[in-house]
Amino acid sequence: CLLNFMISIPFGVSYFPVEWKAEGENSSSSSSSEEAIIMDGAFPVEGKEALGIRMFLFSTIIGQLVFGYTSGFDNAVGMQMVENIPFCHSLAYIVIQEQGYGIDALFFLFGLSSVLVGIVFYILGFLQIGRIVYYFPSFLLLGCIGGIGFFVLKVGLEVTMNTEITLDYNGLESIIESFHLIRVVLFFEITLRVLIRLTKNEEGKQKYTLLCPMFYFLITPIFYLGCWIVGYSIQNAHEDGYFFPQIGGGETVTTTKTVSDTFEDMFKILSFVHWDTICWRAVMKSIPTMISLIAFSLIHVPINIPAFSISTGVDADMDKELIAHGYSNAISGIFAGLQNYLCYANSVLYAECEGHGIFSSFLIVMLTLLLYFIGPTIAMYLPRAMAGTLLLHIGVDLFLEGVYDSYGKYDRIEYTGIWAITTIMSLFGMSAGIITGVISALCVYAFQSITYVNPVRGTMCAKTLRSSRWNRQKKALMILDDPIQGRGNIFVIQLQGHIFFGNVTQLKERVIQLLSDHSSHNTLIVILDFSLVVGMDSSAAHQITKLKEMIHRKYDVSLALFVTGNSAGFPCEYNLSNDLAKPFAWLLSSTPHRNMTRSSSLLGQRQQNQSSYDSMGMSISQQSRNDFRSSCHSSFSRIPSSLTGMGESQMPEIPADYVCESLDGALIVAEDALIALIDPSLLESDSRNKKSHLDLGHIEEHDLALYHLSNLCSDEPQYLIRKLLSHMVPVTWSKKNVLWRQGSKSNAIHLLVQGRVLSVLEDEAGTTEIVNPGAMFGELGLVNDMDRLSTVECLSERAVTYCLSREVWETKVKNDPDLSRCIYMITVRYLAHRVQHVSNRIFETRCVPI
Repeated sequence: CLLNFMISIPFGVSYFPVEWKAEGENSSSSSSSEEAIIMDGAFPVEGKEALGIRMFLFSTIIGQLVFGYTSGFDNAVGMQMVENIPFCHSLAYIVIQEQGYGIDALFFLFGLSSVLVGIVFYILGFLQIGRIVYYFPSFLLLGCIGGIGFFVLKVGLEVTMNTEITLDYNGLESIIESFHLIRVVLFFEITLRVLIRLTKNEEGKQKYTLLCPMFYFLITPIFYLGCWIVGYSIQNAHEDGYFFPQIGGGETVTTTKTVSDTFEDMFKILSFVHWDTICWRAVMKSIPTMISLIAFSLIHVPINIPAFSISTGVDADMDKELIAHGYSNAISGIFAGLQNYLCYANSVLYAECEGHGIFSSFLIVMLTLLLYFIGPTIAMYLPRAMAGTLLLHIGVDLFLEGVYDSYGKYDRIEYTGIWAITTIMSLFGMSAGIITGVISALCVYAFQSITYVNPVRGTMCAKTLRSSRWNRQKKALMILDDPIQGRGNIFVIQLQGHIFFGNVTQLKERVIQLLSDHSSHNTLIVILDFSLVVGMDSSAAHQITKLKEMIHRKYDVSLALFVTGNSAGFPCEYNLSNDLAKPFAWLLSSTPHRNMTRSSSLLGQRQQNQSSYDSMGMSISQQSRNDFRSSCHSSFSRIPSSLTGMGESQMPEIPADYVCESLDGALIVAEDALIALIDPSLLESDSRNKKSHLDLGHIEEHDLALYHLSNLCSDEPQYLIRKLLSHMVPVTWSKKNVLWRQGSKSNAIHLLVQGRVLSVLEDEAGTTEIVNPGAMFGELGLVNDMDRLSTVECLSERAVTYCLSREVWETKVKNDPDLSRCIYMITVRYLAHRVQHVSNRIFETRCVPI
């Protein structure tokens, strides 16, 4: 209670501008730096300092009552939110400018701002979204802390001098004239700093937590002792301004008030607001300041509550504490009181003194209420040096915390933002400082996005990449693996982070450089992967469209693929997918593109060097070389529309650009294009054999299974493949049928002939994989004697699998090594495919083919 009272004196006398003096005090017209107001009017009631002290104690009492009954801590200590004093001054200047020197509107604004703070606290706690306050950038908070520190330091000097300090030559003159008052404060402040320095332990922490409170208590007796030693009378000290004036503003300090007068003064705070005299124009003008006050009030709770939770070992409920702060501020505001909060320092001191429980909290309230009665009378016997030292010390600490302790902990642009916020707040007030903070946060975000996050994560040639379409025919695989006509013609560029107007130019220049450096390679297809892009503005989206045109026109790229990374499309409001899928005019012309000519020469060279293609029946005539677009179209027309989200009716005649949902889907499209360039019939055959024929007879179904198994065992003789198939039993499944559960025993291998099945990892968040016809699954668990790694269920209305049981497998391992080797080789190919699958290259991976 005594600590709260000691704090109430310096801060209580600071709620109103120092130059706004009460009637009878020595005053002269002065210009306020906040709003350039000539402050020549008197404070409308007597005892401005006593009123401020009671305002502090009233808000503290309300906070202590509410926290004692509603907080999750049993040793919480409430206090008026002294950090908001600069906002009190800003509101006072607005009222004086709009209404004059009455305080009706001012106390209404004090109460209204407290109610609004309480409502915001309550809503955050009630909706359990208290963590939203953690989204404030830390450098913005530090800038505000530095500005608050400068303001408190300035107020400390003003309280000491009993006059306003302006940031000009006149302010310097007033400091020089009142230096006899300031030097006493400087003596106590320097002494305290030296004592703090000398009493730190080896870790640099304070040994004695009560050093500062005890020092502030001792300032008053030391001051009286000093006056007695030098023979300086207390009467002269009062006349020279070393003490606060009498409560009533009288000219002598010996005048006292009656008990009834004191009792009447005590309730003045509840009678200042008169609805018929409130200047609503001032209220409207104060809205931006109150919004800034609310935002600044929110930063204390998420700092104090977790810190006090750590200090006391109590698991705090942030939402419950926010609701408690909502009640305390709303109740205080209803009675025109100021904002309050759980004070970390006082609460820790109270906890260390073994204070806890509702009864102890109630005693604090009663003792503080007693000080509410008699405190202002006691305050007139306390020297200004006590209040000035406390304010100066806190102001210097806050200023250093903002601009000095943060040095080296933030990059240059963030640290510049801290200084900008502190400077603007010190010169132009709180509202300007908050606006500067918002602007600084946006500038820092833009600068860091440009500087620290390269929009191009990396590039790769697709030679070592594999799509999920790994069970193609042997001829198709030979084309894709060919060093000239294969996957080496595919160039993948992976993007990342936020792409916006600030870094899209860098992105374009980087892509152009990469394509220029890669121009010596046979790049027919470019894939731009946006899977790791988390956001994009419309300006960047338009630039991406222009980049697509440049890729085609300047770098001889026949096919550009764009990967969205999800089914929702690109992460922007602009319909980028629609623009990227539009064909170009030159693509629809009858004249072959120059890229086709280059492709023709490559095909001709391949025809001369590799006669093996001719043995496969692949005709490479001049006509086919000049018909690159048609062959690509025959490829794309058979790609499932689910890869792009576009129906076949929307497919452009010659799809030189394509939008896919996944990098795997884009690689399938690119592989199909390369195969179509050489032999479109291979795609036709795959498409024909992978359709779900619900009316297939047993023979047709058996032939289809043989086709799929031949693709899986392409290096094995046909008789061995037929022999393996003869040991497999067809099984029919209906939709939602579960083939096996995760963790169950592996007892069979399945070859999917018709339909689709879904593999689900039950212990992970929605991790699934669709198994398409032609795939074998379940072989790893059987060969390696492992339990099932996932749950598999039928996804289509009907599915047919050919099943090889564990009993047959174990028998063939012993008696037929050639047949069992087929299964082993399928398993090896499956694992090799997993290692080389394109999804392993999206993030950092250890799955590198060696």
